[in-house]
Amino acid sequence: MTSPHRVSGIAVVLLAGAIGWAGPMTARAHTSSTGTDPADGANLAHPPRQISVSFSEPPLATGSAMVAQGPAGRVPLSATAKGNSVVAPWPDDATAGTYRVTYRVVAADGHPITGEFGFRVAGRPSPPSRAAASPTPAATASAAPAQPAESSGPPAWLWLVVAVLIAAGAVIAVTRGRKPSD
Repeated sequence: MTSPHRVSGIAVVLLAGAIGWAGPMTARAHTSSTGTDPADGANLAHPPRQISVSFSEPPLATGSAMVAQGPAGRVPLSATAKGNSVVAPWPDDATAGTYRVTYRVVAADGHPITGEFGFRVAGRPSPPSRAAASPTPAATASAAPAQPAESSGPPAWLWLVVAVLIAAGAVIAVTRGRKPSD
């Protein structure tokens, strides 16, 4: 016969194990952007030599892409992963004006990370080219701002709720199989 203390002990062990398993879920968060250079919204006196996006963990060396949209239209950049950052040299022929940079990298866990940032380079911008003045529908779609990636997995609190329900189910199963003591 199982004593009530033993059932309580089993329930506590199961619950502690479930919490211990679900608790670290928040530590398993996906890689995220920690900053850009130049900073988002920066006003620069001179064009940057390079631009970069820093991340909480090193991104994969493959799959990185950056595109700048500026006064002269769309400017593809040659992005490469270096440590916890993705860097791209800034084109020498880029003119003064406002730029919006969109990026896409792949985190070490395989999840894509997308985002954008903007900055302004002082000086007189060159007049927009004809292609930039009247973009085609395809160009308009590609210039749409990328939104930062959200975590694609369930939130940690959901795992905790599932673990508590499993532990409660185990306690009920153990206590139902028990015969009342005389």
